[in-house]
Amino acid sequence: MTKLLYRIVIAAIAGEDGKLKSLYERYTKESRLHVSIGEILRERQPETYYPLAYLAAEDREARREVAAAFDADIGERLGLIAAWLTDHQRRIARIMEEPPRPGRGE
Repeated sequence: MTKLLYRIVIAAIAGEDGKLKSLYERYTKESRLHVSIGEILRERQPETYYPLAYLAAEDREARREVAAAFDADIGERLGLIAAWLTDHQRRIARIMEEPPRPGRGE
């Protein structure tokens, strides 16, 4: 990381704008923590993460693993998550589940 910073300083002094930009982009990628939204949700709100992971599981074995990792009743939590949805979110969810109609998106 230190070498990269020195290269950025040298490129800035030398006036190499193209090289400076690419080095800075590399520096920002290396210096920032890369964590998925799922990992953040699992750590901060496990009561929300595990029911969503259960719904996203593709087969029964994956669902069993998620249910085993979560100590509460998954079915009970699924009902609570659905209760948290606002009317607008329910309407959007219903629209997202509708099959496309002819003439749209062509």
